[in-house]
Amino acid sequence: MSDILSPEDGEKAHGESVDLRQTALDHAWAWWKYHADQRIALVRFYIISLGGIAAGVGFLLQQKERFLAAILSLFGAFLSFCFLRLDTRTSDLVKIGEEALAYEHKQLVSATNNEAMNLCTIADNTRKYWPYSYGQIIATVLSVIIAIFILMAVVSLRVSPWLSSRDFP
Repeated sequence: MSDILSPEDGEKAHGESVDLRQTALDHAWAWWKYHADQRIALVRFYIISLGGIAAGVGFLLQQKERFLAAILSLFGAFLSFCFLRLDTRTSDLVKIGEEALAYEHKQLVSATNNEAMNLCTIADNTRKYWPYSYGQIIATVLSVIIAIFILMAVVSLRVSPWLSSRDFP
């Protein structure tokens, strides 16, 4: 038995290596795409839920059902917090895919001598002003919405000292 590979064995090993690299790239891309799509679907569902809750709070306030409006407002704040946590988790899963893609990009740069193919690293190095990333923007918006829902709960119960009964229907 010889430790030297024949040319046919070398081609077979190279072919398997190329297939394995392609499989790794396909897997990393599929992971990233699945979780990125899931994140977008989550945001869409949240926007629909937010609209329904906000409409419900408005309707309850028109009907002078302040206690129910306060409860629904607190539920909106809780739901927003849950979406914020879900987005953080989904963001972490997207970043795992980005790390795998970054490794594959580095392999591509090495094989082609084309630094422009180092896409993940280039994207990470282009950060500008806060909030810049999807995660930062979503967290900021959700935090403001949580604060608004809590304020609406307080206003609904008229606990607010700066509003008199004649200022609010």
